[in-house]
Amino acid sequence: MLGLLRQIEHRSRPALVDEAVRLGRTAVSAGRGIADHPVFVAHLAEALSRRWELRGCVADLDEAVDLLRDAVHGDRVGAARTPDLVANLVQLSVLRHRIDGAVGGLGAALRELAALPPAWRRGQRGAVAGAEAHLALARYRQDGRPADLATAVAAARRSLLDVLPGSGPGAARRSVLAAALFLRFEATGRGRDLDEAIAVASGDGDDPPAGGGTIAAALLDARYERSGDPRDAAAAIRFARSGSTGARAADDPIAGQGLAVILHGRFDIRGCFADLDEAVRRHRAALRRLDRAAPVRPLVLNNLGAALQDRYFYRHHPRDLAAAVAAHEEALATCPPGSPDRAGLMHTLAAAVRLRYERSRRSVDLARLVALNEDAVAAVPAGAPRGSSTPSTWPGRTC
Repeated sequence: MLGLLRQIEHRSRPALVDEAVRLGRTAVSAGRGIADHPVFVAHLAEALSRRWELRGCVADLDEAVDLLRDAVHGDRVGAARTPDLVANLVQLSVLRHRIDGAVGGLGAALRELAALPPAWRRGQRGAVAGAEAHLALARYRQDGRPADLATAVAAARRSLLDVLPGSGPGAARRSVLAAALFLRFEATGRGRDLDEAIAVASGDGDDPPAGGGTIAAALLDARYERSGDPRDAAAAIRFARSGSTGARAADDPIAGQGLAVILHGRFDIRGCFADLDEAVRRHRAALRRLDRAAPVRPLVLNNLGAALQDRYFYRHHPRDLAAAVAAHEEALATCPPGSPDRAGLMHTLAAAVRLRYERSRRSVDLARLVALNEDAVAAVPAGAPRGSSTPSTWPGRTC
């Protein structure tokens, strides 16, 4: 099972994940009562969460959360492992929160962190700090409280003090720190936060770029929009192409669509239609490789719709507008009812419907446009951070 999980990191094939889940359940069932049972539970939870990423079956994520929660409260033999189990539980609780926006899971995860024993083994302090940062980011995205963002930045920094250079956990924790710094830049406009986020995500020495390069690409693209420095644009494309051609790229649709987002951004600045056409192609290729229930599918559909909207705006091909509306409609239809992304998806669908109304002048489109904007405003959580009316196009995952 461990061998399969490591293969899945490079080749996210559904058959490998199914086999890992099958073996993990066998190990958990056969290993009850022995000292390593919590370890088996943690590995099964990892396999289930990977399968959720690919297939979008919420039952897999719920099973993983329940397994870890039971292991945390029943781990009498291996209590020294409890911080690791809690860290994993917090990460999965945050993922679960992204589906329905319910805050109960975040509160329960916070209580688990607060109840941890003071004793630590090597590596555990960083794992717990990383989980605390991930949780604080989720709370900030939900409520927009500056204190949560400050906690996320501080905890993410602490998490990096306990990892080896070039390690997988180090890359994941740098992703969290880069995300926190970028959100602080969005909230305050302080350029040094964006500069630091780029440095953290880019990697140095033994540390490879976080997210295979897609995160650094997105951040460089954001700085390019602000500065207009062509060196940032060139570096963004270089990182994005590197991330989309790595060992996992053939099986990972997120790598290709991350480059598509950067190409779309470069089109906005330079106006090169080849960039926009390639962005549309890459978004569509990513969708072909995604299961229809995959959690990330609404985001990819939204990004495709936005690119098609731009192409229609400049070329006025009715088929691009029809495809844009269809992509945004599907994104909204497949987004869970309580998801914090729904307001943004309504906002971008409204933009597409407005273009269609301007072309057709049909009263039904005008009525839909008004309803979508009203629903989008109502769906934004009270105190949500600035910019929450549009869904994040942050490529890759933070964990």
